Amino acid sequence: MSVRTRFSRAIGVFSLLLACAAGNVLAATPSVLRPWPAKQAAPAFTAPDTGGKQWRLDGLRGKVVVLNFWASWCSPCVEEIPALDAMASDRAGQIVVLGVNYMEASWTVENFAQAHPARFPLLLDKSGELFKRWTTGVMPTTILIGRDGTPRWRMIGPLEAGNRAFAAALDKLLAEPAPINLNENKYK
Repeated sequence: MSVRTRFSRAIGVFSLLLACAAGNVLAATPSVLRPWPAKQAAPAFTAPDTGGKQWRLDGLRGKVVVLNFWASWCSPCVEEIPALDAMASDRAGQIVVLGVNYMEASWTVENFAQAHPARFPLLLDKSGELFKRWTTGVMPTTILIGRDGTPRWRMIGPLEAGNRAFAAALDKLLAEPAPINLNENKYK
């Protein structure tokens, strides 16, 4: 095992212990799908992927977004990667799946991606602020966002392939029409 890999794992374990000691992160089981709180607006969302591209939630309006918060040291997070990857592949063109990594270095995420290939972008939440604003402090958490940019559902805990409640919520969002862009001049 290389020094870099050992260092990466040590940082991951230290981060987990620190976060758990602070009461910020809990591993979830079993999974629970809940509606997004009605009076809670969508927090701002901008994050870079491992290649440096900036992703903004408002830039994805018109698309259904699956926003997943995860970490390489979180076993349930790692176990749900195949389900998210299958969803990204099976529904390509219909949805955008984004994996948001919690407070790990970009090279750690890149090494993880080599060992666990995914067909969706892996974004970096280096400060943990996105995790804090979007989740209840439980990892993994997956947010379903409608075409209008409004969060609709929050899956607290690991997403398992074939989860009927999650699939039904996703299908319902996909059945909704895309919002009309009133700023768009179609007579140009």
